[in-house]
Amino acid sequence: MLPQTKGYAYFRDILSRDMRQLYVIVPMLLAGQLVGQQPGTLDSTFSDDGVLVLSESFLGGFVHGQSMTLFHVDDSLGQHFVSYSDSVVRFLAVTEAGMVDTSSSGAFYIMDSGALGSYGNIQVRRVFAIDERAHAVLKSDSGLHMIRFSLDGQLDTAFGPGGGVLQLDWERFNEQSFDSLLELQDGGYLLSGYYRELIPPFNDHQRNCYFIRLNGSFEPSMDFGSNGALVLYGSSTPNYPYYSVRGVGELSDSTLAVGLYYNVYGPGVYGSSSVLLISRNGVILGQSSVECGSSSPWLAAFHVTCQDVLMYSVANCSVAMEGMDTLYQSYSLDFTPQDVFSDDQGVLYTVTQGWRVARRLPSGEFDDQFGEYVIGDGYTYSAQLPTAPGTVKGMVVLPDGKLLSWGNGYTDATRVIMTRHHNLPDPRAKLSLRLFLGGAYEPGVGLMRDALRQQGLVPDSQPYSEPDYVPVGGLPTCVISQEVLGWTGDSAVVDWVWMELLDPADSITVLATRSGLVLRDGTVTQADGCSVIDFRAGAGSYFLRVRHRNHLGAMVHDPITLSDTVVHVDLTDPATLCFGTEAQEELNGVQLLWPGDASGDGIVRYSGALNDRDEVLLTVGGSPPTAITNGYSDADVNLDGLVRYAGASNDRDLILQTIGGTSPISIREEQRP
Repeated sequence: MLPQTKGYAYFRDILSRDMRQLYVIVPMLLAGQLVGQQPGTLDSTFSDDGVLVLSESFLGGFVHGQSMTLFHVDDSLGQHFVSYSDSVVRFLAVTEAGMVDTSSSGAFYIMDSGALGSYGNIQVRRVFAIDERAHAVLKSDSGLHMIRFSLDGQLDTAFGPGGGVLQLDWERFNEQSFDSLLELQDGGYLLSGYYRELIPPFNDHQRNCYFIRLNGSFEPSMDFGSNGALVLYGSSTPNYPYYSVRGVGELSDSTLAVGLYYNVYGPGVYGSSSVLLISRNGVILGQSSVECGSSSPWLAAFHVTCQDVLMYSVANCSVAMEGMDTLYQSYSLDFTPQDVFSDDQGVLYTVTQGWRVARRLPSGEFDDQFGEYVIGDGYTYSAQLPTAPGTVKGMVVLPDGKLLSWGNGYTDATRVIMTRHHNLPDPRAKLSLRLFLGGAYEPGVGLMRDALRQQGLVPDSQPYSEPDYVPVGGLPTCVISQEVLGWTGDSAVVDWVWMELLDPADSITVLATRSGLVLRDGTVTQADGCSVIDFRAGAGSYFLRVRHRNHLGAMVHDPITLSDTVVHVDLTDPATLCFGTEAQEELNGVQLLWPGDASGDGIVRYSGALNDRDEVLLTVGGSPPTAITNGYSDADVNLDGLVRYAGASNDRDLILQTIGGTSPISIREEQRP
């Protein structure tokens, strides 16, 4: 029986469900120029009206015609790329204005390096971008090596014990390739590729794919698979079909998810597509086919988002597979999306027909704020196209939210074309927010307790999900770093909160959402623990509502005007008016969100149907009521990491206090328009 990890259970359960929701990736055609900074339009401040074309004569110093491949290195506004051939690693730097920075562009000739001179017959096998630096894997007569470069293309002589050369123990197989290197949550890496194995007696070669887990020093982990490697063997039948890895990702529980295509040669045979789940020690947990209608088509792209969403792109079909409680769905199309990826907000992007870039909402619907819909052309929302489109080879969302893409020219593959598009409204709505959660507030010190953090109970990813919390405009940043969770004092993390911007003309309509961290002093930040909240919505006037999983939410009484000039809202200050009557608790001149909504229905009840007191009792097991349960629970309304029905610091008493403390049949409702 397979181990019952989260990844396995997720994989097993989701394939047994009926198809309930649709994620379809559709290409789009733009009919004309849109105005200014509308998302999906070319950014006119980048090179020549948003398009940078590098001619063949210029590229002669960097690439060799159609063999050119660019690897994006860093996450800065100024972009650095690396390409390589057998003996040269080339660097290309592009400024924020879309100009080539010749001072930071150039070529590194392997044989000219003194550190490599003694190895002989050196060949560049692969270049990987790791930690915003380029790492080149080299093959020589004496083995396999790695060197590292800074962004300006200079060899890092402090990398490895041999004057900047690190010896590698990666070669285990004949004609082994090194196709991908995935950085893992624990600081290690997953290496994948393929190799050829001789099959007697005909001297034919069988192609197999492999995975090797590496530690932070790029050394193979011998507790992974068999002798440090997991191998998927190709067939020994006359047509020799084999597995091709289309993408590798890591789920939040460290389960590895791999998109596979099994090539089968022959007339009218298209092979099969599947997803493989692998444990962190190299044990196969499960494998299941990816189907489109009645067929198992060619898998073109595979991507794992930071919210554990598996995105597939298959021939004539788009398939998405999401977390434990949502969907497995497919839909027939007449084209093949070549690429699928997401940014750190969970927003999805695709490339179809080589050069059409689309953006989708987490709900699976097209984002009608990206590009323009043109009736009757068979396509829908897409980014504005350059005059001569080509083949997109890569995309990245920049720190300022703009979308950078690059690839080859349509009619001349020796040219490199880079485009930058507006991707978010600019200027955007940014907010500095402060609030107190009444359940965690300690009046004697004027701060909230961070007991959840101290006990390691604060979830790495935000805990709010549909249907109660519907994301609009993208999901929050995925994971809190261990560094942030290690902060103490005023900046210690207390919990996650949820924020909404509402339409000032219709306060029921949510225009943008974001989740963030609330710190002990009440400051609300993004997941990095310091940045103000960026709603990824356009500047303008909005109602602001804040919510918490077991506290009553509050909405600011009057619309606030948000822009790139950060506005500060302090909900702890009684001078900040909120909608309704007693929308927040006031204690010693400080406002606090009311605690006690253990059921999350917007009403605190101590008795009667759907009361919150029973939620506490059920969480501790019902009998005896003196039992205590530890964990991250909505019934833990005082946020001390323990659910208690009776005794000191119990959660039941806090519910009674919130409704007034005298009449147990009273209720307190969240104040909404």
